[in-house]
Amino acid sequence: MRLLALCFLFLSLPALGADGRSSGLTFEKKHFDIRIEKDGSYQLDLAYQIRINEAASLADGANRIVSFNRACEDIEIVSAETVKANGKRLKVEAAAIREQQAPASANAPEYLDLQNKVILFPNVGVGDRVAYRVRIKRRTPVFAGQFNDYNAPEQERIGHASYIYRVPQGMALHSDARGFKALPVRKEDGYQVYQWDFEGVPAAPHESGAVARVDTEARMMVTTFSSHAELARAFGALLEPAAQPTPEVDAKAGEIVGKATGMRAKVNLLADWVRNNLRHVDVNFNDARSTAPRQAGEVLASRYCDMRDCVVLLQAMLASQNIKSQPALVNWGAMYTLSSVAMPDLMSGVLLYVPASDWFIDPSAITPASGYLSYWLMGKPALLAGSGEVAQTPSQQRDIQRSDTTIEVHADGSADYSMANTFLGASSSIQRGNMRAVHDAAAYVGNLLARHNLRGSGTLDKGDENGSGDSYLVKVNAHGKDFASFPGTAAAAIDGNLLAPLASGIDTLRREKQRLRPFACHAYEVTEQVRYKLDAGVELLSMPPGLHLHDDYFDYRASYQRDGADIVARRRLLAHQAGRVCRPEDFTRMKPTLDAIAQDLRSHLVLRSGQAAPAPITQASTGSADVTDQDLTIEQHRHNSILHADGSSDVDIRARIRINRVGGIAKMALQRFSYNATLETVEVLEAYTLKADGTRIDVPASSIVDQAEAASFGPLMLEDRRARSIVFPQLESEDSVVFHVRFHAREQLYPGQMVMSHTPLNMLPGEGHEIIVAVPSGRTVYADARGDFIAQAPVSADGYTRYHWTMKPYAYRRRESEAVDFTDYGPRLFISTFANYAEMAQAFESRFRDKTQAGPAVRALAAKLVAGRKGERQKAAAIHEWVRANIRYVALYLGAGGVVPHTADEVLARRFGDCKDHAVLMEAMLASAGIASTPALVNAGDSFVLAKVPAGFNHVITYIPTLDLFLDSTDSASAAGSLPIGDSDKDVLLTRSGKIAHTPPDLSQKVVTRMRYRAAAGGGTQFKGENLASGSNSSRLQYAVEHIARDAKANLVTDMLRERGLHGSGRLGFSQAGKAGGGKRFAFEGELEDLLQPAGTYGVPLSAIFSGVEQAVQLRSQELARTQPFVCVAISAQDEAILELPAGTEVLSLPSNVEASAAGMRYSASYQRLGSSIAVQRTLRHRHRSAVCTPDEYAEQLKVLELARHDLKAQAILRSKGS
Repeated sequence: MRLLALCFLFLSLPALGADGRSSGLTFEKKHFDIRIEKDGSYQLDLAYQIRINEAASLADGANRIVSFNRACEDIEIVSAETVKANGKRLKVEAAAIREQQAPASANAPEYLDLQNKVILFPNVGVGDRVAYRVRIKRRTPVFAGQFNDYNAPEQERIGHASYIYRVPQGMALHSDARGFKALPVRKEDGYQVYQWDFEGVPAAPHESGAVARVDTEARMMVTTFSSHAELARAFGALLEPAAQPTPEVDAKAGEIVGKATGMRAKVNLLADWVRNNLRHVDVNFNDARSTAPRQAGEVLASRYCDMRDCVVLLQAMLASQNIKSQPALVNWGAMYTLSSVAMPDLMSGVLLYVPASDWFIDPSAITPASGYLSYWLMGKPALLAGSGEVAQTPSQQRDIQRSDTTIEVHADGSADYSMANTFLGASSSIQRGNMRAVHDAAAYVGNLLARHNLRGSGTLDKGDENGSGDSYLVKVNAHGKDFASFPGTAAAAIDGNLLAPLASGIDTLRREKQRLRPFACHAYEVTEQVRYKLDAGVELLSMPPGLHLHDDYFDYRASYQRDGADIVARRRLLAHQAGRVCRPEDFTRMKPTLDAIAQDLRSHLVLRSGQAAPAPITQASTGSADVTDQDLTIEQHRHNSILHADGSSDVDIRARIRINRVGGIAKMALQRFSYNATLETVEVLEAYTLKADGTRIDVPASSIVDQAEAASFGPLMLEDRRARSIVFPQLESEDSVVFHVRFHAREQLYPGQMVMSHTPLNMLPGEGHEIIVAVPSGRTVYADARGDFIAQAPVSADGYTRYHWTMKPYAYRRRESEAVDFTDYGPRLFISTFANYAEMAQAFESRFRDKTQAGPAVRALAAKLVAGRKGERQKAAAIHEWVRANIRYVALYLGAGGVVPHTADEVLARRFGDCKDHAVLMEAMLASAGIASTPALVNAGDSFVLAKVPAGFNHVITYIPTLDLFLDSTDSASAAGSLPIGDSDKDVLLTRSGKIAHTPPDLSQKVVTRMRYRAAAGGGTQFKGENLASGSNSSRLQYAVEHIARDAKANLVTDMLRERGLHGSGRLGFSQAGKAGGGKRFAFEGELEDLLQPAGTYGVPLSAIFSGVEQAVQLRSQELARTQPFVCVAISAQDEAILELPAGTEVLSLPSNVEASAAGMRYSASYQRLGSSIAVQRTLRHRHRSAVCTPDEYAEQLKVLELARHDLKAQAILRSKGS
């Protein structure tokens, strides 16, 4: 509800053009030169020159990442520079080349040490180029004496690329190249030199579900393996020694199989045990620290594995039962073809093949169960490591879903669902895995209803979620409030399968109007039966006719019949594709059937009731469901902090956490402790697994790994934090992990001061949670405690005063949608040695003030920007607009960088920085223009309550006292005069004065949507419309549109239609609205395939395609009741739509006009006939002076929101010619 979702949808769309290439960057030059040695080691010299074509790709082009494997590779950034459009070259300084851990390594430190070299190019704008050269030396090859490499353009838009491979004479290099030009082989300095060039060529369009481009388009593969059989032998030589049974493996295998006698039964039992009792990590063996897997006994003892190790252990267990098996290599991802040369880079998936049963098993996947494979592994060539033969994984497998639902339809439009879904074959274990991940059943059922545009609640029976049988039953009982828009006539979708609807598979295939690329398809069967029981007063007016469709790909049957007083709808879809991959011509042949099925799935029951709509739901008082993690229990957790007189500090953490269930193993097996490598050291004093019988198993030194902090998934963040990871061995249910870790900080972020916060630990139950803080005698600790934190009396001894808190067990409640931060309403403890916020302000200023001195470049730019501007407001706005548009956001937390910025001159020269850097430059430029300003510390995000003691802030913005104006230049989407929602309506600390001020709430969001539909008799519909955004939405919409890649804009409307489940295409435009200061205008037009049906009686929704009203209502009404404060921004949204009907289409009924208001919220809707057209107008206005609403206010708002949701489901009931 923070912003209208329209802007967020724009920003979430990929920056890909129609051909699937990124239009934002052009790789003008891409040069690879690899010198390979006889042992397989090599040196790679690469050079790039990349042009930034548009603002959408500025950050991607200006922040370049080069990955390398630190365990076996060395890297050097030879040169890096920005090349301005005028030819000027700006060298990247050494401090702007940073290193961080790749996210995959953070999740599997025992296997991976992948690093990212991050190059921050200075002063990069659209039209500029970045150029850099890198040298990587590979010390240890994956396979001794072998080399392989592959290149494919994928999403890169390439001007010219060259790939040079220098191979020692006598070493053969084999290739499989498509779309690359091979140059004659030459000899240089004892090497044979092979070269391929690539010129940018058009590519096939991006298509959902398509196979990998490497299967069908330009690609170049080289290898020294002479054949696939040689690769098989090399891989087998690595795995075979490791897969030998040990006495421990023999004993465990015998314990698992018990009295089972059949081979299949033993394989199932052993594979399921490996799946469910080991922690699985996703690792590509080509990137691993070590090329060889661990020994089977070691894997068993450690209880964790990657794909190789899982296979090794299972193979050893099977061997102990005299069952022969062999590893198999398969292509990773959506690659389904076997290259003509052996490519371990691509064949990096590892399975186990059991010849006697012709089974392929993936023991690294928790689902699906034995005998079945994950969909991405099906229909692929499999290289058998034992024999060297190429086999094929199954193209299809048993996959059946059966749904039986009873829906009791009430006269007020609500409905009660009773649903039983049976999953057979592959889907049984997949659904078991899904259900095991459900901890909040009430929220899960609520989400199921929401996906079907229903609001309500219910119960979930997960059945034998921990079982392993071939059949799995899930039951759902639910009450949905707005099933039908009564009173009056309403069209109800025939859709009773809440869990895995038949329609989802059809929608997935129909996402494309046509296909030029092969795509994944699989065989499955779905049967749905829905029995409708109508209350007295509910009358059936019409139902669709039955249907039977059959072609080479699908068999579809649908029947709609009366059964006494009930209506029974039956649908069955059998997808019987012969292979895993379908071709474009297959899609052409299946599309008529797909379209006909989709039309039937859109059919309705037309019902009538005279009873009024349901009253709003009574506000619940019990709160959200308890989501306390029952997999684990805290037996002890003691956090002891000591601040010393010299400003250093020590923090001791002692913990013992018990694993109650299998699900807790993965949560506790890897523990990471983050620390600031510049200011802190960390020491693991003790770490062990405590078995249920009391046996202690110490963590070996090799399982305590130190790594750089992982790369973030959001905006680029560079910090000198590292993480000490502990991997606990031999974990099982009822074991405990025990650790004692000590941090020593040489200094604090604020010298001599300590600031910290605590909340209940990770939603875990248990007691024994203690927090101790010691400071030198004579100093004071100030605390703000709420909830279950209980303070003990301070104790002075040994020159220190110790403050002590304990925490009672806490029942965690699900965080409700849009709820404020947990610290605003839940138990929390803020601790600070600052006596007041004025002291904190002084400490910040001492590290900030000298950085704001403006040099000549800063002063000159400021003068240029304010020239001709009248008044401080115009001048401040001009400076803010330039900074937000030209200084890209990069978080820099190096050393004490959490509070210490760079100088204004440095920030301007680099053209990047974090919030502190933005604030420094803003203050320097404003001062150069004669405008005084101050930094304002704020907690950005969902926290709106300022602690009573000086706790930490996470963001800094700019405040101009003479204008009473707050500016946040880090938010590129917020123009001067507006703030991002995360900054609005907050207490802030003005560091210059030390006073607390308050940012204004956002009261200006406004959007008007106008639509006109012109429907044709055949069902096709043309549409044309516009969104007019004003207030704070204006600049946000402009930013969102401007930061869509140019080519991607051609597909934007089509993609947005897909988001709403509609099929069609369209175009867009963007401009200033007509009036001065009237905001921004986003215009669109296009065609819909299936708004109207060619025949029959049916309902047509009357919403605008890009409805601001509908988005606002849905975002604000997600909860049936609230117990937590929540973010609720004021808004004004209006939709206007006209639907022009074709001749021969009869309007049987229109919804009634409605109006309601409560708690500052008003909704109205009107419907009228205008000749052969239908005119609709809907308005939602919410006037609220605060960014936060209370649960009591929500109870009042529901009176409006329930009516609005009910009305938004209302439809025009039409009868088309031919019925």
